[in-house]
Amino acid sequence: MHRVKDLPMVSIRFLVFFLVGMVVVVSPVWSEVSINTLKKGVVKVTAQFTQGRKVGTGFIVGQSQKNLFVVTASHVVEGEVEPPQSITLTFFTRQEDSLVAQVVKKEGGDSRGLALLKVGGDIPQDVEILEWDSKTRFQGGEEFQLIGFPRISGIPWTVTKGIISGFEGQILKFSGAVEEGNSGGPLLYQGKVIGVAMEVTGQFGSAKPTQIAKFTLDNWLVLPELTGGEEKQGRDDVPMVVIPAGEFLMGKAEGLDGGPDEKPQRSIFLDAFSIDVYEVTVEQYHRFVRATGQQIPKYWDQVNDEVSRARFGTKPVVGVSWFDANAYCKWVGKRLPTEAEWEKAARGEDGRFFPWGNDAPGKKSANFEQDPTELVYAERLTPAGIFEPGRSAYGLFDMAGNVWEWVNDWYSENYYRVGPLKNPPGPPQGIVKVLRGGSWKSKERHLRTENRRDFSPNRREPDLGFRCARNAS
Repeated sequence: MHRVKDLPMVSIRFLVFFLVGMVVVVSPVWSEVSINTLKKGVVKVTAQFTQGRKVGTGFIVGQSQKNLFVVTASHVVEGEVEPPQSITLTFFTRQEDSLVAQVVKKEGGDSRGLALLKVGGDIPQDVEILEWDSKTRFQGGEEFQLIGFPRISGIPWTVTKGIISGFEGQILKFSGAVEEGNSGGPLLYQGKVIGVAMEVTGQFGSAKPTQIAKFTLDNWLVLPELTGGEEKQGRDDVPMVVIPAGEFLMGKAEGLDGGPDEKPQRSIFLDAFSIDVYEVTVEQYHRFVRATGQQIPKYWDQVNDEVSRARFGTKPVVGVSWFDANAYCKWVGKRLPTEAEWEKAARGEDGRFFPWGNDAPGKKSANFEQDPTELVYAERLTPAGIFEPGRSAYGLFDMAGNVWEWVNDWYSENYYRVGPLKNPPGPPQGIVKVLRGGSWKSKERHLRTENRRDFSPNRREPDLGFRCARNAS
């Protein structure tokens, strides 16, 4: 029988794990039944090329009546010089044959990119959509499991173990005896997906963490219903968090540095509301412009072609006025948050100085203090949702830095002294609107949760963006 040779992985840009010792384990937390259940959600991905093939791992992230959707690492289904002749998926519950898959979306040319595959036809019925874990915060030292197809062991659906090292910016670092066939596979912690395996040098690897992977898939509109307090609402179908009704401390306490418009600090009651987990992105806003004919944002030439959107699509949209932001939120069935809602979502109920707590910001918690002379402003932005240590008490990303965010309120310097203590809507009229959160070129003081900035609602700047909210149903 003719054996098709495997393509070598010629660069450690791709997931080349130099296998030191394969450790096959079954975590004591999982029973044999639960392991087999998880394996039903993991698939073997084979990309066939003229000169050979690549084998990697993928896992099921969604299902429609006729199709299954599988995510893997983009380099598994990319050739060095040619596209694959075919891509096939093999399922745990039907290992005797494989089904042909199509690439639906792909972050091409990126060693840490994702690819979304679709398979239809006679799909297996006994499959599992793996559950994501976006709540657990990792400090390093935690043990995880990986299910995949390492070439050297030759054992399909091998369960191996590794140790989480921690985060480096948007990348989850780990160590473990894993090799190239695991590329695109799920990192599993207590049975839930915490990342997608991407690349490794020696025994040390990196993965795209759940928050970023989910965000990309949300933009591609394929994820099943989210769990754990998040909800999908509105035409944009992106994750939101419900902020519960109750009181919180708004404004700057007396005796602390801050502008006069940030005082006095008062206890404010808000009804429950929902707010976007992420800032609105280029890709989301592009769909709005295409559907409505809305005036394109300033600096749109930097992101308006297909190649640029593939590169910058998950970064927050900028160059939008307050009126642009308001129109987008209405289009997706939402609204801009009030200033009080924004501050509660950022600081929680304990009056913290920054979304993550009272510690000063660092480069792992926010995107700030970047060079403002950069001509291609999209280069200074970071993808929405990459700063895991910078999440707010309610799990929101980028409430400090990246882009200033428009809120609904008109600005008044003394509103904190005269506004109502329950559901303050902001002044009834004004000349300028309120911005919150600081941006990629802001100083540390602008990242404080109580910091306010007044700005003309007509202005379109390279560090102005927004997120949407809505009343809790």
